[in-house]
Amino acid sequence: MSEKRFQKFFERLYNIAKQLTLVNLIEGFVKAVLIFLIVFFFASLIELIFSFDKHTRFFIFLFVLISLAGLIFYFLIYPLLKFYRKEESEIYLSVGKIIGNHFQEIRDKLVNILQLIFNLDKENYYSKELTFAAIEQSINYFDRFKFDEVVSKNKLNKYLKILSFAVLLFVILGFAIPDLPFASYRILNFNKEFVKPPEFYIIIEPGNAKITKGDNYFCRIKTVGKEINKLDLFYSFEGMEIFEKISLEADSTGEFKYKFVSPPRTFRIYAQAKNVKSNLYTIEVVNYPIIKELKIKVIPPSYTKLPVQMLEDDGNISTIKGSTVEFSLKSSKDLTLAKIIFDDSSTIKFNVNGSQASTTFRLMKGGAYKILITDSEGYLNLNPVEYQISLTEDLPPSISLLSPTETVNLTDNMRVPLIFRIKDDFGFSKLTLNYRLSYSRFEPPKEKYTKVEIPYGSSLDTVLTYVWNLTSLNLVTEDVVSYYLEVYDNDYITGPKSAQTPLMQVRLPSLEEILAEGNQKFENTIEDARSIQKEVEELKQKLEELDKEIKTPKDLKQQDKLSWEEQKKAEDILKKHEEVLQKVDELQQKLNELQNQLNENKTLSKETLQKFMELQELLNQLDSKELKEAIQRLNEALKSLNRQMMQEALKNFKFNEENFRASLERTIELLKRIQIEQKMDEALKRLDQMNQKLEDLMNELNNTNPNDQQKLNELSKQQDQLTKDIENLEKNLEELSEKMEQFPDEMPTEEMKKLSDEFASQNPQQCSRRSSEQMKKGDVKSAKENQKSLKSSFGKLQQGLNQLKQEMMRNQMMQTLIQLQRITTDLLSLSKQQENLKNRTSNLDPSSQQVNEVTRKQAELMENLKKLIDRMIELSNKSFAVTPEMGRAVGKAMMKMNESVENLLNRNLSSSTQSQKEAMGNLNEAADLIQNMLQNMMQGGQGGGMMSFMQRLQQMAQQQMNLNNLTQMLGQGQLTMEQLAQMQRLAAEQEMIRKSLEELNREMKESGQSSRLLGDLEDVAKKMEEVVRELKQNNVSNDLIQKQERILTRLLDAQRSMNERDYEKRRESRPSEQITSRPPDELKLNQDDMLSRIRQDLLKALEEGYAKDYEILIRKYFEALQKQKLNLR
Repeated sequence: MSEKRFQKFFERLYNIAKQLTLVNLIEGFVKAVLIFLIVFFFASLIELIFSFDKHTRFFIFLFVLISLAGLIFYFLIYPLLKFYRKEESEIYLSVGKIIGNHFQEIRDKLVNILQLIFNLDKENYYSKELTFAAIEQSINYFDRFKFDEVVSKNKLNKYLKILSFAVLLFVILGFAIPDLPFASYRILNFNKEFVKPPEFYIIIEPGNAKITKGDNYFCRIKTVGKEINKLDLFYSFEGMEIFEKISLEADSTGEFKYKFVSPPRTFRIYAQAKNVKSNLYTIEVVNYPIIKELKIKVIPPSYTKLPVQMLEDDGNISTIKGSTVEFSLKSSKDLTLAKIIFDDSSTIKFNVNGSQASTTFRLMKGGAYKILITDSEGYLNLNPVEYQISLTEDLPPSISLLSPTETVNLTDNMRVPLIFRIKDDFGFSKLTLNYRLSYSRFEPPKEKYTKVEIPYGSSLDTVLTYVWNLTSLNLVTEDVVSYYLEVYDNDYITGPKSAQTPLMQVRLPSLEEILAEGNQKFENTIEDARSIQKEVEELKQKLEELDKEIKTPKDLKQQDKLSWEEQKKAEDILKKHEEVLQKVDELQQKLNELQNQLNENKTLSKETLQKFMELQELLNQLDSKELKEAIQRLNEALKSLNRQMMQEALKNFKFNEENFRASLERTIELLKRIQIEQKMDEALKRLDQMNQKLEDLMNELNNTNPNDQQKLNELSKQQDQLTKDIENLEKNLEELSEKMEQFPDEMPTEEMKKLSDEFASQNPQQCSRRSSEQMKKGDVKSAKENQKSLKSSFGKLQQGLNQLKQEMMRNQMMQTLIQLQRITTDLLSLSKQQENLKNRTSNLDPSSQQVNEVTRKQAELMENLKKLIDRMIELSNKSFAVTPEMGRAVGKAMMKMNESVENLLNRNLSSSTQSQKEAMGNLNEAADLIQNMLQNMMQGGQGGGMMSFMQRLQQMAQQQMNLNNLTQMLGQGQLTMEQLAQMQRLAAEQEMIRKSLEELNREMKESGQSSRLLGDLEDVAKKMEEVVRELKQNNVSNDLIQKQERILTRLLDAQRSMNERDYEKRRESRPSEQITSRPPDELKLNQDDMLSRIRQDLLKALEEGYAKDYEILIRKYFEALQKQKLNLR
């Protein structure tokens, strides 16, 4: 076995021995510390209990010190000495025993091997080779074991946990028993003398203090430690050596309290009980200045009109920002300084005068502040009060544009009514309308806005109307003006604040845009009417199905009572009918909007406008009184569930529903014819504008230098625009021809086509293009020739269209008059036959054989009336002359004839006679209505009636508009003598308009038409009187201009209201009531009498002095009557 092998084996054992020794030393140290802490704790505890003197504490300290030294020696020094004094063999053998005890496999083997190794040199009777072999074998065996495992730290960890617990316990006891650490301190400082702590301590609060002279000093005394019930309070004023005593007793909380009332000067105090004294405290009595009186005057800005506030001894201020405040105070002493300190550290000084001070400043910020005063001795006021300043802001104004809410397309009057609301908390200083030209084809946009001041009144929240007249801007088509309103409040403190409306636009549409929009709306209106017609047809089918079901019930048990299914179907029909009526209302409103739009842009002739108005009246009568009653009866029948009652109600409803359907169909047919007239008016309007453009171009070209190519190019562009207008006109004429072809028997289609072809054959587009090209080339002479040719084409077309329109109107009028006269004759003939048949029936016996012949005669009269009704329906689809009242009259006659037939079949002659009498009365009523219509049509040629009133009102509105424009021009700048004279002329013109308006108002009242106007014309006349007065006084102001604009608006509204027909009237459902009506008296005129009466009316009409066209028409009608009379004979 090698020497290194032995050495390595013993090093391994020696390391284990050192580790074991180190662990033992650490364990000893922990034990020594633990025992020392216990000894020192008990020593401190004994000192705490007995509080020994310094000699005794010396022996305690010595005992503690000796204990520490003994522990160090026993647990640290002695084990080290013992380890190092052992021989190596003893160390190895002791380690071997420990290892053998730890590992059961080893036990005494390691000790035996070690002994064998240590005795190798002493024993000679063993074989060394065998011994070394055995030792080597054992050492190899011991290599399998980890000897480090014998070094256990379990005990060490256990002692460390005990030590930690002991230290924690001693710390907790040190906090729990505050005097215990002090006892330990006394042992360590054994050579010092320590006084025994008292049982309690005395504390006085607030202790040292400064108080103002005259104030009270309140002290509170409490003890720390042992509680006591009594103590003495000692005090001594400045300049006194002796302390006065006050005996106090503890209250329920264990405290002692005492109040020194207004001490005159500085004094000292302390408290004592059982030889325990508190500290000595000094209370300094200082004569501080105090504010005895505080007055504040708060003056809000004058523009707010808020009242002045007076505050006394209260510095909290609540007011509006910018208010002026006046402070004044009085102090208890003379002052050298007074100031206000705000919470942002800024200050404002007072003006001091003795014990008084004052200052004035403007409040521009809120927050907290204090008032500090300094007296002549340099003392400040103690604990100054903190006040608050609360400021409300002057809110900015607000403005909202109520109308218009979208881009406005200007009409010919060039006015835009602006309705807007302004609001502010204190008032306004300015209100302006700001506008600029933002787009134009002929000039660059304006960068700056032009301002127009608007009167705003005195109300803080008001809705204002301003009529903006854009005439002076000289706008051309497609120009766009952007505008907004801006309002300023009257805040002069921080500067007026403003608010604006959103930027809006006004544009001047081209004629093409106006007409295209009108045409589209017209087409939509017709399409809506057709859609309603389709729904009505579907409703008719459902109505017939329901009628059939009610007459032939499936369930015989339900013969007298409606089934649930039948009731539900009837309810659905009524609901659907209400929806149809609602759509008719919407159609009527759309038609009115279309009419107003076309009329405002002056694209309708007076004849077409009149037909629009009549169509409105026709739509109004769709929802007739009879239809309402029929619906009411149907509702009552539904509630009763009575089958017989339902049959009667359904029969009545079907009759009225058929009239409704026929009227709707008539409306569509009339709309188509009105559209043709509107297309004719459109073509004439285009021609008027194109003629005007061409004349302007010709004038400019005449005044243009042929060498000014730039100007010629500009004129060439305008000529190109005219070429586009010609193209649009040709499309318009083509559409007009197509519309006329729908009615070839009524419309002059051939003449229209011929006129259109003749215009196209003149190549107006090509002629206009040549003129444009010649301008670009500088050939002014040729350009002028082409323009003259173009003007000639325009003139011929315009003349032809006017003649065509007049001829078309005359033909329509003539055909209508002849047809109405024939219908009247036939109605009278039927009435006479019905009268004869009634007389015959009344004389018959029910059992007579002649009843059958009378029944046949009555049926023939019904068939003849039916044919006449078909003729009336055909005429009503062409003309407004056939009114719904006429239709209802002949319809009632048909019903009564039908009842008469049924009664005759049942041999009920008395009822049949009554029905025949009522039928005769209805026929006479229809004839009388047609006669009145013929008279009214004749009077229409004289320009009378509502149409005449409307035209006169329109003329006045135009005169007022021109007058307003002139007044506005005069209002710009200082008036010259010439302008002053013109002012008087304007006043005279305004007076003339006023008188004309009063005359019109009088005539309308006499005719009963004034109720159809929107507004009071008398009030408008009074406003005109005010304007006349101001014009005579040469007072041209914005207020005057706005008065004139409001007058114009009122006139336009009145004119528009004459076109409208009670849209806001809603259907009313009323309970059914018994209506007893008496048929009209029989007409006592035979055919010759009726014709004679009509001739007299015609002759009288000729004597009235009509226009030439109407005289021709009347004479033709008269001739037709003469021919008819001869034919009758």
